[in-house]
Amino acid sequence: MPGDYQSFTVNEPKIDIEGPNMGIEYDGDRGEEARIEGQITIKANNVSINGLYMDAEGFDEAVNFADVSYININNNIFKNAQTRGFSADVDHLTVRSNMFYSTGEAGIDNIGSDNQITIKENKFEGISPGAGIVLGSDVNDNYVSLEDNKFKNNYWHLQSDTVFEKEEDLYPDNIMENNIFPGDEKVVYDQEPEWVILDEN
Repeated sequence: MPGDYQSFTVNEPKIDIEGPNMGIEYDGDRGEEARIEGQITIKANNVSINGLYMDAEGFDEAVNFADVSYININNNIFKNAQTRGFSADVDHLTVRSNMFYSTGEAGIDNIGSDNQITIKENKFEGISPGAGIVLGSDVNDNYVSLEDNKFKNNYWHLQSDTVFEKEEDLYPDNIMENNIFPGDEKVVYDQEPEWVILDEN
């Protein structure tokens, strides 16, 4: 139901957290929101968060994960976290159609630390000083898909501890395509540092 809610923890598996805007993209025709003023902590597998508005002011991150797997984060709006929206240190994580706005140092970070991560059709805006997406150093050892995301007014749009390889003969399962960057800033920042042009985006 619409309304204001405080932080809470999910301890049981197979839980679907559904707001009144479940199934409606961040820029869709959303109605009144279920506003979480704080943080959601996930300590169980097979959990989904769909259709919420999360204002994490005063918290390091909007969603905190324990050692969990099979998580779906769809159709939410994340704002005002001090450090990040959340860390992608999750096995089998899908993040789709969310808005990350002013979420500290990153929208999503630590990508690549586990297997099977899909980040698709999200928008990352106003994240400074920081990056919309931060790729971990072992990103190329796992399946990671970054598709159809939009980036605007971030200090960095993508930041990486390593060059994200996508050549078929090296890392055939990694996908990075159709992401939209403002102007000519189709780049990854590699901490050597150097700029890496993403020709396919």
